[in-house]
Amino acid sequence: MKNKLRFIVVLIAVTVFYALSLGQGLYETVNESGRYEPSVAKLQMIKEAISSKNAEWTAKMPGNIPELMPVPDYGYERDYFRHFYDARSKDVPDHFDWRDHEGANWLGSVKDQGAMGSCWAFGTCACIEPKIKIHAGDPALPVDLSESYLVNCSDAGSEDGGWQRYAAAYIMENGIVDEQCSPYVDYPLPCSLMCYDWESRLTYIDSYDWVFSHNLEVYKQAIMEGPLAASIAVYEDFFYYESGVYEYTYGELSGGHVVLICGWDNEDSCWIGKNSWGTDWGENGYFKIKWGECWIEIDQMSVEVSHYPPYGFPDPQRPGNSVVINHGPINFNWSNLDRAANYEIMVARDVEFRNIVFYETGLPESYFSYSGELDRGIHYWRARGCNDDGCGSWSSGYTFFYTATGIDEVIQPDNYQLSWKAFPNPFNSTVTISVVLPTKKPLNVSIYNLWGEEIKEFYNDGAKEGLIEFTWQPCELSTGIYLYKIETPDESYVDRLYYLK
Repeated sequence: MKNKLRFIVVLIAVTVFYALSLGQGLYETVNESGRYEPSVAKLQMIKEAISSKNAEWTAKMPGNIPELMPVPDYGYERDYFRHFYDARSKDVPDHFDWRDHEGANWLGSVKDQGAMGSCWAFGTCACIEPKIKIHAGDPALPVDLSESYLVNCSDAGSEDGGWQRYAAAYIMENGIVDEQCSPYVDYPLPCSLMCYDWESRLTYIDSYDWVFSHNLEVYKQAIMEGPLAASIAVYEDFFYYESGVYEYTYGELSGGHVVLICGWDNEDSCWIGKNSWGTDWGENGYFKIKWGECWIEIDQMSVEVSHYPPYGFPDPQRPGNSVVINHGPINFNWSNLDRAANYEIMVARDVEFRNIVFYETGLPESYFSYSGELDRGIHYWRARGCNDDGCGSWSSGYTFFYTATGIDEVIQPDNYQLSWKAFPNPFNSTVTISVVLPTKKPLNVSIYNLWGEEIKEFYNDGAKEGLIEFTWQPCELSTGIYLYKIETPDESYVDRLYYLK
């Protein structure tokens, strides 16, 4: 009997211990680094609070929550703005959304800031990008500004937070590069890790204004000229937002955040916003929030922009990739680029364009005829568009083989060395490994971790010559250094890949 009683007591004690341990795990909201962590128990409390308040939004478990900024003291920060937004008298509709204006979406894609407190950089870029498209009258303009450049190179903030007005002031004075020049990763990097020609790819804004009024119509008029970067106070329940019109129901104040306000709906008495927490959060990255919630009308910023380089890059057309040219002159052609006033073309002997053969600038048309001397062997060429405000991105590199025979017989160069390049490197999503073969031969490209374990293998059966490209998207692998091996029957090389997740 005593043994049975002792067993029951022990069983109860163990049950209570595990119940308390489980409860602590469910209710825990802050991890060891001080960042907020969602919990199932907190989700249930929020759902009950939504129901109790008859709020018109739904909640779900969120993914990883980024670092937030301190909530600002707006009393003195207002003085930093150059001037207030000057409301223009215009007809204001009951509903407006830059995702569907004149039959087009004028906004950039929804991005994910990851773990860093870099919302200020994302909100600023998200505000400027559509203003450029609006000024150009082209919703399809491929403008994508670099948040990483602001985090790593500007004095407007850091990975722990910053201010959209400081970022706007920095861009007005110093400019900002495009995403391809400085790709985003969710941890700080040296400013020097960006494209070598970054100074020719800068975009500037003309001005930035503070939008503030006790009249909601003023905000609507400002939004009709372009989306606004807005600061909001984030409470715990906002992390769990799924759909509907958000209003505060539960939880403590967690910090400050910057979002994009891109429209409104009078019927629901709400603003329409775009977040930077990825497409899995909210309504595919977007949300609605009631007027007056979370101090959202206190700190909104608009920008003006009228000068910018041609975005995107031309498509090389001739010489086609991997062709053999027996004699000059060599005629280069590429596609036209919107807003390009002139073009540049570069020809080099290596895939990284370090050994430059010639570099022509200020070309008025999208073609160039070269009649100079070239060495026998493989060459690489690319083009880009420019205007008075700078240059766009370089096109992908095309290859041609120059024999200098003056006859139609194809003679392969005898001074060939295998060439390769991984771009971008470092990369945060997808990397393309480009290899150039002058003759048809089998090619094997393998990717390894630092323990020598093979992760991925690509194979070309030798039926193709010239430029061969392989694309790798790690997805589930962790951040770090990986090795890739390029191997033919005659030679092999090993190089490094830097995966920044």
